[in-house]
Amino acid sequence: MRAAAVRAGSLVGVVPVSGCRLSADLTAAYLDRLRLSAAEVSEPTLQSLCRLQAAHISLVAYENLDSHAGERGAPLPPPRLDPVASAERVALRRRGGYCFVLVDAFAALLTSLGFVVSLHTAGVGESPLAAEKWGNHIVLLVHLGERRFVSDVGLGDGPLRPFELREHAWEEDGYAFRLEATGASTWHFTHHPLGSFRGFDFCLSSSAASAREFGEYHAFYWSHPDSPYRVSGPVLQRVTPERGVLTLRCCTLRRVHPGFPAGSTTIAVATSADEWLALVREHFCMPLIDLPPEQQTSLWLSAKTKHDAWLAQECGREAP
Repeated sequence: MRAAAVRAGSLVGVVPVSGCRLSADLTAAYLDRLRLSAAEVSEPTLQSLCRLQAAHISLVAYENLDSHAGERGAPLPPPRLDPVASAERVALRRRGGYCFVLVDAFAALLTSLGFVVSLHTAGVGESPLAAEKWGNHIVLLVHLGERRFVSDVGLGDGPLRPFELREHAWEEDGYAFRLEATGASTWHFTHHPLGSFRGFDFCLSSSAASAREFGEYHAFYWSHPDSPYRVSGPVLQRVTPERGVLTLRCCTLRRVHPGFPAGSTTIAVATSADEWLALVREHFCMPLIDLPPEQQTSLWLSAKTKHDAWLAQECGREAP
């Protein structure tokens, strides 16, 4: 993991990305995936950005399914970190991904719609961030005149709306968030205690020319046996506009929200491949049209194996 760390991007300072515009057809397909019309986001404004981010986070799942869809649960080859390829994955294959893939795609969409964006090295973890964790996340900054906003579609259960680059605390749907400056060019985002991570640091002293600069961390996350995405089993998350976060971890579908007495409520537990695939399709907007039947079966078997292991562990804890 230390070898994969990215402490700084290749460009000094805050430098907007260039050369990642999508074709008109792919842009239209992407907006269709987000259930937005071109007229609704015709100008690169804060209102348009809020619409785009809310739609993306609520319709494009944070997921790691390809890391478990190969033979006997092995990972499939990692997707290329390329703006067009990432956008095609979301728009045409109707899939999701994690931070590197989702931010890569969204940055290309925003640029194609006339927004000015920059990419920055970040790391999920407690602040101050351990050296080996720098580069395990990528932050997208949107420039609107003199104001700058973090627009992060790659967190799984983060804010539904972009947040301005200034020290402040705010709430969304019962979740409390905070952004603090920790240095001349470093910032820390603090998640709600119910979040799937505690927070992340990011640095604006440099910029990345593209998501490809995070390729080594991408490769580690996707296929290394010690990667949390491999250890956890199949996981999907989606922030919902109605209430809280939908999370499918292995076989158990839950809705997480601070308003629930225990912080979450169980909706369903899949007991067959058909039930599990139905949960993915119905709750995470993913028809899985790009995965043949044998890979869908591998996913179910991976989910069931991890779920059974968790049940055995829980039973062991409860035994006298």
